[in-house]
Amino acid sequence: MEILLRKAKNNLEVAELAVKYQYYDVAVSRYYYYLYLNIVYLLNKRCLSHIPNRLGHSESISNFIQICKKEGSYQQYSRSIQKLWKLKTSRIKSEYNPDYLISTEDNFRLMFQNDYNDVVNTLKKLNFIGVSDG
Repeated sequence: MEILLRKAKNNLEVAELAVKYQYYDVAVSRYYYYLYLNIVYLLNKRCLSHIPNRLGHSESISNFIQICKKEGSYQQYSRSIQKLWKLKTSRIKSEYNPDYLISTEDNFRLMFQNDYNDVVNTLKKLNFIGVSDG
């Protein structure tokens, strides 16, 4: 399982480099995968160890939301947690839409980074981020 955290951290580092070089679509993808791998790590840790490897992204996010509901944190942080769906959509759009390109830092912040930061801060508050720096 620790390999998942290493992969998550690697994605975070690549995302930060992508922003530095203004490859914003790459940054969207890598920041998303940083979050996603932390979610998969949490699902593995919470007795669902055999499930996440077989689940797609939507199912993993849904299972993560169910954990938040069971643990009582969903109500307070639902707005932030629900942004995972928007980040997933942004990742798909950035990777696969032939007519879509985030070309400026302002657009990157507006279209992705603000929501990403909100989700990361929430997951840190809930101790759901497995990587100590992120």
